[in-house]
Amino acid sequence: MVSVSLIVISSILLGCLYLVIKSQKISLAFYSKILKINFISKNFPNIGPSESFSILTKLKNMTRGWLLSILGWSVDSFAVYVVFLALNIDLGYLLTSQIYLTSLGYGILSLLPGGIGVSEGVADFLLVRQGLDLSVASSLVILMRLSTLWFATITGIIFTRIVLKQKI
Repeated sequence: MVSVSLIVISSILLGCLYLVIKSQKISLAFYSKILKINFISKNFPNIGPSESFSILTKLKNMTRGWLLSILGWSVDSFAVYVVFLALNIDLGYLLTSQIYLTSLGYGILSLLPGGIGVSEGVADFLLVRQGLDLSVASSLVILMRLSTLWFATITGIIFTRIVLKQKI
C-alpha cells in the first residue's frame, strides 16, 4: 500500500509538472514571475524556456529514456535481490524490488542527497513488516546501499580519474 501511494502521488505531481512546463503560455508566465525576484534576475539573466525540454519530451526520446531507466532500475533491483539471497533471505524478486524501489522513491521525494536517512528508514520499516528482525533488516539495508548507490559512486569516481588522467 505504501508503494502504491508513492506511485500515485509522484505520478500526479510529475504529470502536472510536465503539463505546466510543456505549455508555452504557462512557462512564459512562470518565468516572467521568477525574473521579478531580484536575486534570480541578477544571477541568472538567461533563465527562460529552452528548446532542450521540448527535445527531451518528444515521444521517441522519452521512450528511449524510459526503456533505459527500466533497464537500469532492473539491474539495481537484481543486485539487491542477490544481496538478500547472500544472507539467506528470499522474499522473491518482485517484493525485494518493491521494497528497494519504494524506499528509494521516498528518499528521492525527501530531496536529501541520495535520500540519506529516509531511504534507509523506509527500507528498514518495510523489511521489519515482512517479519525480519531490525538488526537483520538494518544489515540488509547497509549492504543494499553499498551494492547499489555506493558501488556506482565509487565506480564513477575511479573511471572519472582514469579519463581525466588520459586527457592530461
